[in-house]
Amino acid sequence: MQEQQATPTRSIGFAVAIGAGLAFAFALRVNLADYSPLFDEYASLYFAEQPLGNLWGGWMERETNPPLFYTLLKLWRELVSGNVLSLRLLPILIGVAHIGVIAWLCARFHSRTAAVLAVLILAVAGQHIYLSHLVRGYGLAMLATSVSLAGALLWWEDGGRRKLGMALYALGAVAAFYCHTTMIGWQIAVPAALLALRMAEIRRGEWRVFTDLLVMALAAGIPSLWWIYITILQITGPSIDNIDWIAKTGLGDLLGMAKQHGLLVRDMPFIRSTVYLLFALIGLGLIRQLRNRLVALSCLVVVGCVAFYACVHLVQPISMGRVFNWLMQFAAIIIACGIASLPRLWMRLAAGALLMLALGDNTYRAHDKLAERDWRGSVQIVARDPGAVLLVQHVSMAANADQACKLEFVSACPFRVLLLKSPRSSNYWAHGFAATPALDPADMRRALAGVGKVYAISIGDYTPLVSLAFYTPAQISEYWAMPNYERPFLEGPFPGSAFAERANVAE
Repeated sequence: MQEQQATPTRSIGFAVAIGAGLAFAFALRVNLADYSPLFDEYASLYFAEQPLGNLWGGWMERETNPPLFYTLLKLWRELVSGNVLSLRLLPILIGVAHIGVIAWLCARFHSRTAAVLAVLILAVAGQHIYLSHLVRGYGLAMLATSVSLAGALLWWEDGGRRKLGMALYALGAVAAFYCHTTMIGWQIAVPAALLALRMAEIRRGEWRVFTDLLVMALAAGIPSLWWIYITILQITGPSIDNIDWIAKTGLGDLLGMAKQHGLLVRDMPFIRSTVYLLFALIGLGLIRQLRNRLVALSCLVVVGCVAFYACVHLVQPISMGRVFNWLMQFAAIIIACGIASLPRLWMRLAAGALLMLALGDNTYRAHDKLAERDWRGSVQIVARDPGAVLLVQHVSMAANADQACKLEFVSACPFRVLLLKSPRSSNYWAHGFAATPALDPADMRRALAGVGKVYAISIGDYTPLVSLAFYTPAQISEYWAMPNYERPFLEGPFPGSAFAERANVAE
């Protein structure tokens, strides 16, 4: 397979350009980071409080996500203060490190121009910024896959770094899997892609290629066996409730999800022209550079992983948007290599500038939607209202309220949190956590009767006001007709006596 020779990277100008791009990426992410954590991010804080014996033992059967990121977060929280920005510095640093690895990959296996372009693309990409803020394991998994990809390509060079490449591949693959279970697809897709790309050598009797790939697969697979065992326990036990709510979809919907979340942009309905531009530039990269091993391997890994997710989805739906987010790095690689291969400087400048404008516009438009629900503002509102209580439904919501208060007030909530029982068994990870007893509707009404002011938080099917028949039937119908993210999050204050007055409404 022929490919473009990589240009030597030892250049002061190149180093300055890469350094400036990484500094810009860091500054941009820090500037946009001060917003309320999401539901899942507060769950991360709960797990980061657990002892290491829990995180790396059978206790983790309750949680779908592996313990590596939670362990790193636990160590991080012992070093930094407990505000939102310092918390997000961890995924921000991980995200910037990922951009650095992608720059190295492009410089070594394509060109310095592609490396600079990749840094700029990822620096301003809204989806990468989002993942660089998210206090979950997805960003670390993406960084681990980039290191693993670097190892696979170093092995392909078949020089003095062959064994180093094999070790890096395995190390990155294991780390990615221990960040998110779905990354087992990486351990399947990469060896399969490498086998396909080097099949001609195997046919010529060069069996070392095959044995190396077998060793790499085993080196990644054997250390993963513990979490594979935990995963089997999860999908055959009560913790299946953590993911059993994910609906089965057709192949078309799955591919649409991969397109929406595996590109570099956010808020698809508002950026159709940008999506078309991205696909055009990806096509450019594939047409002009598919013979380049970095581009070829990136393409096959994307196809292989999406195919793997589609097969798993037929048995047990696992596919949420974030499952596909890490694929954005391959879009950046293919686009950067494609633009860098254009024959004229003005072509490269024009394509790069157009792409930067489109990505920058998307990031600007998506900025206000980074905070999906304002937990920070909600607990602050309740705390400022003397004597008020917060009403939530399901133990996971109580756990999140507790973590939101710890992050905002460095203590327990300065108000009472009242927990309403939920008929749903979802979010099994939180079962047994709540410090406050869960009340059924009748007991909750009696508890609220003597309360002066009641605030309520609702998410998805955890709707305490609906469950307590606080709304009229017409209001309930209107509530369920609204899109999930348009439903009110914090409501109130209401007088506690109003709940008792409406007790005659059918539950």
